[in-house]
Amino acid sequence: MSGVAKTTGSVFHYATVAMKADTGTLDLTIYADGVFKQDGLYLEAALRAVQEFTHRRMRVMMTGSIADGRGWLFWLSAKSLPEVKGFSKIWQYGRGDERKIDTWMEGTEVYKEIIVPRDGEVVWKDGYGRGVLVREGEIFSFYSRLDPDWGELVWSRQFPALLARMLFGEEGPGVRDLRMMDLAQVAPVRRAGGVAKEMATGGAIDLGMAGWILIFLLFILERWLSGRE
Repeated sequence: MSGVAKTTGSVFHYATVAMKADTGTLDLTIYADGVFKQDGLYLEAALRAVQEFTHRRMRVMMTGSIADGRGWLFWLSAKSLPEVKGFSKIWQYGRGDERKIDTWMEGTEVYKEIIVPRDGEVVWKDGYGRGVLVREGEIFSFYSRLDPDWGELVWSRQFPALLARMLFGEEGPGVRDLRMMDLAQVAPVRRAGGVAKEMATGGAIDLGMAGWILIFLLFILERWLSGRE
């Protein structure tokens, strides 16, 4: 894959080369229960967007029960993680007391965090330098929630990009093509002090992120309709 990044967007070209390719499939299992079921849907939609944009072989599975597996396990639950085998990495909600806060995390607003002492490698941090996603060995603990009441992450174009960077690394194939638009190209008109800040106009607009948003909204609508049947 090769690509060129410009202010108007990024263009990527895929070509078949004479080399042995990695055809392995990355398994991603999401367990979400109780009040966190909707969080699981946001995560599932973002992971499927990563799959669409990176062209990686990924198997995303939502489950209501957990057993041994492989690949990544995303544990979105207030319950303690049970003993499971086979998973190479585990992403879980950090536990503790929640606190309202006004800060940013990796370019997105955060309204609430779990405030507890945090050890380990900081993967995502807030504007105060605190780790919001912290890694200890193969365990990733997220000290917020995938919930619009907790922040703008689930609606942000950064969400799939952050997940791709976590799953495949900064230089992983297909990661950079998720960063294809200037913020002014996707942000709605915002008002500050009563004066509207208009979006930048003119030039070519990459519709890749608009496609991701449409896919996400259709996914949520389909899940909501199926739940009513």
